[in-house]
Amino acid sequence: FDVAFLIAACKTCELPWPEFRVLDTVELARKVLGEEVADCKLSTLAAHFDARTKPRHRALPDALATAEVLSELLGRLAASGVNTLAGVGFG
Repeated sequence: FDVAFLIAACKTCELPWPEFRVLDTVELARKVLGEEVADCKLSTLAAHFDARTKPRHRALPDALATAEVLSELLGRLAASGVNTLAGVGFG
């Protein structure tokens, strides 16, 4: 969802979209948490991990909440010995 806005902004500014892999926290959360949460919406994940920043559908709070969620997900992966995207099932 947010990546689409960034790609559109690049086009508007006549900038090329960088060729790098995008890690979708929703996909990662589905793989890491499975049935542990009802859904993988940012608000659900932030509440699940008791994030300090609550998402508000505004750029900065949502980015901060996403960073907290991502940190928690990566921590869980590291604790289980996974340290690559391939280890999670991302090619």
